Amino acid sequence: MTAILVVILPGLLLSLSNEMEKKGVSEVIAYSISASLSFFMVSSWMIKYLGFSLQGFTFIVLIVSLIMILMRSKNLLRFFTRIDREEAIILFSFIIVILLRLLPAIFQIAPAGADMSMHSYIARLIFENDRIPSSYEPLFPISSFGVYPTGFPTLTAIFSLVSNMPIYRSALYLALF
Repeated sequence: MTAILVVILPGLLLSLSNEMEKKGVSEVIAYSISASLSFFMVSSWMIKYLGFSLQGFTFIVLIVSLIMILMRSKNLLRFFTRIDREEAIILFSFIIVILLRLLPAIFQIAPAGADMSMHSYIARLIFENDRIPSSYEPLFPISSFGVYPTGFPTLTAIFSLVSNMPIYRSALYLALF
């Protein structure tokens, strides 16, 4: 459940701006998801300078986002009451597509491929350090970190940190999403 909040809350807070209130609900939800995921991928690099753990930072962001969303609840209620028939069909289709995309998770234990193996071991390093590590040690004798893009592994680690899901399952759900 917390992993779902990671995907929605920070972006929803950004979506409650006056400009976004003119958009359709389905458009705002798509924006909220992309903004939330982007926020966590980018902000994870700054966490080590702030002295927070990745899990602590994630929970602080979720709590602050939730409080600020609740403070704007009048706007939120007004916004979601605008769902007309066309928006309802789009949202229903979106939910069906997500469920169909996640269906392989029933039959598959971990994501396939060498690329996903690399994402998963980097996510494991991030998970174990509870932040972006400074090196690939103890897995590899590489003293610097960040040669390989870390956006997907960071999200995988966050999902595992907040949901107690194994890294390989978090990677699978994110890859399917």
